[in-house]
Amino acid sequence: MAEHTDAGGGTPRAPARPPPGRFGRRPTAEAVLAPVSAPGPAPPPAPDPLAARPWLSSYPPAVPSSYDYPLVPLTRLLDDAAKDFPDVAATAYLAAATSYRRLVDETDRLATALAQLGVQRGDRVGIALPNCPQHVAAVFATGRLGAVAVECGTGRDADELGHVLDDAGCAVLVLADPVYRVLGELKGRLRSLRHVVGTALDDPLTSARRRLHRLRHRSDPGLWYRIPSGEGVLRYVELVRRSPPSPAQVDIDPASDLAALVPDADGRLAGLTHLNLVAAAFQVRLWVPDVLAGHEEVVCATPFSSPVGLAAGLGFGVLCGATLALVPEPDPAAVLAALAGRIPTLFPGEPELFAALAEVSADKALATVRASLSIGAPSAAGRPLGDEVVAAFERLTGGELRQGYGCGGAAPFTHANPVYGPAKAGSIGLPVCDTVCSLRHPADPARPAPGGEAGELAVRGPQVMDGYWRRPDATAQVMRDGWLLTGDLAEIDDEGYVTVVGRVPRD
Repeated sequence: MAEHTDAGGGTPRAPARPPPGRFGRRPTAEAVLAPVSAPGPAPPPAPDPLAARPWLSSYPPAVPSSYDYPLVPLTRLLDDAAKDFPDVAATAYLAAATSYRRLVDETDRLATALAQLGVQRGDRVGIALPNCPQHVAAVFATGRLGAVAVECGTGRDADELGHVLDDAGCAVLVLADPVYRVLGELKGRLRSLRHVVGTALDDPLTSARRRLHRLRHRSDPGLWYRIPSGEGVLRYVELVRRSPPSPAQVDIDPASDLAALVPDADGRLAGLTHLNLVAAAFQVRLWVPDVLAGHEEVVCATPFSSPVGLAAGLGFGVLCGATLALVPEPDPAAVLAALAGRIPTLFPGEPELFAALAEVSADKALATVRASLSIGAPSAAGRPLGDEVVAAFERLTGGELRQGYGCGGAAPFTHANPVYGPAKAGSIGLPVCDTVCSLRHPADPARPAPGGEAGELAVRGPQVMDGYWRRPDATAQVMRDGWLLTGDLAEIDDEGYVTVVGRVPRD
């Protein structure tokens, strides 16, 4: 891993702002992250961690119990990768590969363009893109300016998309052309949006490869859709082409400044700081101790609009100077097509995708994957990965698949079975590096669960969010002085392995 030091400061020069586009009417008032404690009665005291941490004795020898996470912007991961591995392919997408040298150049050009659109520190930039090189650049360009990336996803209807954009107060939205058909229903209804930047899904290809790609996929309406020129939408390619790669990293406080807002299933925006995402990337890296920087290929099939995709895919991959094998659709056919002819080595993802891939007949596309982490809440996925799923997937890869655990408030995971150590069937594994868990009384999280009984799983660590954006009540329900109440009932055995056994009943 590259050595990380404090990044330099500086403020990009922003020329006069262009006039608002046809979507904008007026900006909203400045919003702030909801405090941990809601007004009114003080919340119950924080739970105490277990006096003994049995999971530490179950760690494999190569996995440390703690690490000194660097207090740097998320963008530092990209800068270090570009410095140490400039000619390594940063992204592999369709028939295009982009080196780290080119990716940081594109990122800085896009940051200049966003600054010219008026984006400043603390502003929110919406991203409605699949996993593609433009998405990677948009996340880091936003961070370069000290702004906040709002992961909107690509599958929302107009009301859902409008809620996310207005709730976050997005000033700019970067989207894939097909998403504009949904956004178009919101004209005149968005309070803060001033500019829309559109990109075609095949923009990263050369002209010749783009023609061939469109010929092969001529029946795909999403690929062919283009935003009409009269809509006043700015083009990603043109903005990058005409903007110099000039911005310096804006000074931020990584421990408190937000890097991303990620919607959960209930539409709440989890606020993830730069430290949350940097620490999460390192936690994945530490859990897979044989990573060889500059020589890995990470499968990025879980959308970056998920904390799993954002931190365990994008963040982890860039930290390792790996090639990100970008899969725009999280389904088995798309994964196998994207990896055909490639040499993937690491595969972080969500349980549903691994379960679906386990049903695939023998395919060489996954044969080089040596380690996979399934990160998700068993209560959300229905159950942990069964023995038959793990066995079938490991036959496809010849490597290890390990069950882990995560939720929207932790970016992305808090527990996992050791990759190179004992894995217990049905268990979500051990708390990962620098993560503590405790079982709380299901009816009163201020008290520990009775000895020997299941309790609500509470977690704490550097990857855990501070709270939900502008949702003090929701924040107070799940946070206790830095502890995240997961809502899952769990048990812990003598070796520190945790098993989720149900959900906490709520009134």
